[in-house]
Amino acid sequence: MRKLPIRVHYFRVLVSFTFFLSFLSCDNDFESFVLEDPIFCDSGTVDISEAGANLIINAGNEGDCIRAEGTCTVTVTAEDVILNGCMKCIDASDEAEVVLSGEFEDVRCTSIEDGIRASGDAVITLVAGDDVVISSGQGNGIVAEDASIVELIAADKCRIEAAGNAIIESDTAQVDTSGCEELIIE
Repeated sequence: MRKLPIRVHYFRVLVSFTFFLSFLSCDNDFESFVLEDPIFCDSGTVDISEAGANLIINAGNEGDCIRAEGTCTVTVTAEDVILNGCMKCIDASDEAEVVLSGEFEDVRCTSIEDGIRASGDAVITLVAGDDVVISSGQGNGIVAEDASIVELIAADKCRIEAAGNAIIESDTAQVDTSGCEELIIE
C-alpha cells in the first residue's frame, strides 16, 4: 500500500488531485491510494477517480472524512472506497452532493459518530459493485434531515451497524435502500 500525505485546501483541490492522480496512474506497483487528510469543500467540484485501485480516506479519528457544504459536489470513484477513522464518514449540508462509487467492490464507512449525515437539500449516493457497509461506533448509521436524500445502491448487501438507530429520517428527508439486493441492520 502506498501512502501519500496530501494536504488539501479548497483553492488547490483540483490541481493537487489532478497532479497526484496523474502521477499515480503511471505507476503500476500500488494497490491502494490513501488520503491522510479529509475532504472539505463549500463550493465547486472535487472529482477523484482511481479506477482499478482502492481509495482510502483516513481522518485519523479527528474529523469527518468528507464534509460538503454550500454548492459543493464531491465525486469519488475507485475499485473500493473506504472511509476510515472518521468522526462522521460523510456530512453533507445545504445543496451539496456527494457520490461515492466502488465500481467492482465495496463502499465502506467506519465512524465514531453518525456514519452518514445529510441536511438541507443535500444528496448523498453510495454505489457499490458488491457491498455498502456503514458502521458507527457511538452514533447512528444514517441521519437524513430537512429535505435531504441518502441513497444506497449495492449489487449484494447494504449493511448498517450502529450503536444508535440504523436510520433516522426527519422532516421530508428520505433514505432510499431499494437499490440494495439485501438490507442488513445490526
